[in-house]
Amino acid sequence: MNVFEIDGLIKTDIFKQSVLSNANALRDEVFGVKPRSVHVGDFGESWLEYDIQDSGLIADTLASEVIHTWAQSVSNQGLQLRPSIWANTYTPGQHISWHRDKYGAVQILLSICQPPPECGGVFQIRRYGIESDVALYPGDALLFRAVDIEHKITPLNATRSNSDPMRISIVARYFSS
Repeated sequence: MNVFEIDGLIKTDIFKQSVLSNANALRDEVFGVKPRSVHVGDFGESWLEYDIQDSGLIADTLASEVIHTWAQSVSNQGLQLRPSIWANTYTPGQHISWHRDKYGAVQILLSICQPPPECGGVFQIRRYGIESDVALYPGDALLFRAVDIEHKITPLNATRSNSDPMRISIVARYFSS
């Protein structure tokens, strides 16, 4: 397992084999529910959000005891067993600006589909005034205190070689118990 860690953020490829071998099933599960369009701020920030059911491949994985224990290790506190889980999809023009989340102890961001870097849709963090790209590939996961770490998704753009890029990520937010 490859692990990258900074204060309050861990990047790992712990889910890589599962995501790569179950890519179609994961997409079917995400797209199997009706999305809601999310619009934030005055600058055209938007994306689609899908509530993930309490059972199925995604929920069973992200609510497993192993993942719960991992999340508790970063939060340094007791967490509710079942996280809130949803998926976000971004298509050309969609993004979210710098923000800190308002709720939750920690969250996992799991990459399901990530376009090439030239298309944008890059996850970035800002710590101590320093902005950094966090390269994500399908199966990579970030475990972080989203209320403490400022983060954003850069605008997704079509390119000549990729006219219809899409970014799909699953979020599991854990709350203190």
